[in-house]
Amino acid sequence: MMNPTERVFADVARGGAQSVTFAITWPGYGDLLRWERTLGLYGANGLLTRQELAFIVGKHYEEFIGYCQNLPCKEPKWQIGRNSGYNLSRMKLSSLWHLEGEVWQASIRVLSEA
Repeated sequence: MMNPTERVFADVARGGAQSVTFAITWPGYGDLLRWERTLGLYGANGLLTRQELAFIVGKHYEEFIGYCQNLPCKEPKWQIGRNSGYNLSRMKLSSLWHLEGEVWQASIRVLSEA
């Protein structure tokens, strides 16, 4: 990770926001899945750093994977779960991007086929 201690979301915080919405989507689940969580912009020492943000995003994905284990996947090649399909060990956070308003989404790189 480049610049792990760099503070993030400074522009968003300047606008007065204390949090943003973090959204996760995954192929094969379509309308069954609308996963959004509130992501606070501040840690114990001020605005989050890149490494703190990456850790929080990883925790959200871990929770998301647990939730998806019991959902039917319309495209089996994209199944996600702790024990089968794609899991956290097969994913790498590439970037976080702004969708609209206060909604952000991660770009995840899949490291290997499930």
